[in-house]
Amino acid sequence: MQVPEIDLKIGIEVYATRTKGIDGKIRQKPEDFIVEEILRNGLVATVNLAEEMKTQVRGGGPHLVCILIKRGWDTLLVTKEIAFRLGIHPRAINIAGMKDAKAVTAQYISILGVKPESIKEVKIENAKIIPLKFSRNPLSHKDLWGNKFKIVVRDVEKDKEKIWSNVNKIMRELEELGGNPNFYAYQRFGTLRPITHEVGRNIVKRRYKDAIMVFLSECSNAEREEIRNARKILKETEDYRKALKVFPKHLVYERVMLKHLAKKPKDYIGALRRLPKKLLKLFVNAYQSYLFNKTLSLRMKRGISLKKPQEGDYIVKLDKSGLPDWKQVIRVDNQKTKKLVDTGEARLVLPIVGYKQKVLGEIQREVLEVEEVKPEDFKIGKLPEASSPGGFRVATMIPYSFKVEEIGDDELNEKRMKVTLSFKLVKGSYATTLLREIMKPKNPLESGF
Repeated sequence: MQVPEIDLKIGIEVYATRTKGIDGKIRQKPEDFIVEEILRNGLVATVNLAEEMKTQVRGGGPHLVCILIKRGWDTLLVTKEIAFRLGIHPRAINIAGMKDAKAVTAQYISILGVKPESIKEVKIENAKIIPLKFSRNPLSHKDLWGNKFKIVVRDVEKDKEKIWSNVNKIMRELEELGGNPNFYAYQRFGTLRPITHEVGRNIVKRRYKDAIMVFLSECSNAEREEIRNARKILKETEDYRKALKVFPKHLVYERVMLKHLAKKPKDYIGALRRLPKKLLKLFVNAYQSYLFNKTLSLRMKRGISLKKPQEGDYIVKLDKSGLPDWKQVIRVDNQKTKKLVDTGEARLVLPIVGYKQKVLGEIQREVLEVEEVKPEDFKIGKLPEASSPGGFRVATMIPYSFKVEEIGDDELNEKRMKVTLSFKLVKGSYATTLLREIMKPKNPLESGF
């Protein structure tokens, strides 16, 4: 089955299932994509929590734990706005996990040194904060279990029985495979302009000018014409001063780099350092994600099981909550270790290439050879903040409590149907990766991915 061009660009070369997808569109409105955070202790943040909820804020400690419900907001941007309204530093706000911007989401946040009364004074459009309790410790990613999703797929062909049959066939196929392949999804690479891994590739290969030019001048048809024209001018002229005059002001990161290069045209390291450290690291992480996707794709193409580990593979034991315990990664060298996967005590993992990750399988070595990179290349002396040690990632994702909630007429698309799906995923898995398999969209961008 042919995969879209954008999938190939990010290293996803296969579908796991043979059943035809239902196609359709997601995110036609934010309410079509609902995400509710689940903590390790079982608490679930719900989007239906009333702002006027009469609860007494209890507990002790300097951190006020709240539920943040947002619509159409990026997590980092809304927390910065909350900090601004409260008159505190953004670092005083901690989160357990990032949530989709094109969605309605509910998540826990903790805010240092504020009172519930202050929270009630904060009024932000399409966002509300509900104080719950005080805590001695801030929230962190260690508190997160995963997320609960309720997603509406719209503009689906009007054939209820076929939709029902195909979705269930796909889910049965995935169960037989041991889960859905745990590919890094489109948002890891940039859906509108999937170039983050290409920037990262050039950084890892010490081609700093090329990294800058990809970031600044690589065009996408999904961008507005004025942006495309600005990028083309830079690509053709390499005149940073001229580009600075035409790059739109909302392209903040691009303009920051261009200002530096206009003064120091050959200081590529300095220009990259004008970007936030997290963004620099993201570029390299995206390249690691691409290499992981390529490796997983090749394993599947060669018919090597994702359910039953082979000798020489690695598995990770699961903790009591069902999450990977990364201190217990084991090499498969006998039947006893293989059985840990059969009993649900462990999961197959694949290495993520990095300067500390010396464990590489045969397929991964092939991928690195084609890419002409080595694990030690991920330790970047001139940009140590972009260096990445690598690690492991679970090879498959299991959608828990999967259910087709409803199949009915689509009020937004005449003579078409909508399908409402619900499921839970542990952290580190993407809902859009599962939706890709169910929908098999011809054009992921047009389908809302």
